[in-house]
Amino acid sequence: MSSPPRELRHVLVDAAEAEVAEAGIGEVSLRAIARRAGVSHQAPGHVFRDRAGLFTALAERVYGELADALEAARAGAGDDAAAALAACGVAYVAFAQERGAVFSVIVRPELWNADDPGLAAARARAWAVLERSVAGAQDTGWAAGVDRRTMMLLCISMVHGLASLARDGVLAVDEPGATADDVARRITGALAVLGAG
Repeated sequence: MSSPPRELRHVLVDAAEAEVAEAGIGEVSLRAIARRAGVSHQAPGHVFRDRAGLFTALAERVYGELADALEAARAGAGDDAAAALAACGVAYVAFAQERGAVFSVIVRPELWNADDPGLAAARARAWAVLERSVAGAQDTGWAAGVDRRTMMLLCISMVHGLASLARDGVLAVDEPGATADDVARRITGALAVLGAG
């Protein structure tokens, strides 16, 4: 008995995630994903049409999980707006570290269909958490003289850059003994001081 389309879609996205985590993005093929999922090699093409369609579904999942992580971090910081923003930065770096190669899918737009409504909604949800965090901090006077969108891009650039340094092993060379979480806390703390100045 064949899997219902919805279930098959989920199984294929699971298989794609496992394949990316194990082999890296560059080595992943639809045939390998089908083999891992235990379905015919034509199944991914029938469900997603092509590799970009499957990576779009995977990126949607990962963006949704990133949004969950950011929302949890923000909520855990309570009513302190600066702490909420810092917590989001730390959560972003931690998420990138934990998800490894799978995280790379969301920062490689050439892999997916940017106009996909599900992916667009998941991305918007993740960025909205960051934007609310920046807005909340700015409402308390932090970086008050800086355009909100610019400040958001600055914050994302800093934490994403740190996540990349940690993932690529550069952080271990330049900051031996420090974890990505430790450095993320130092950087977000410094950003809070700079914004308040």
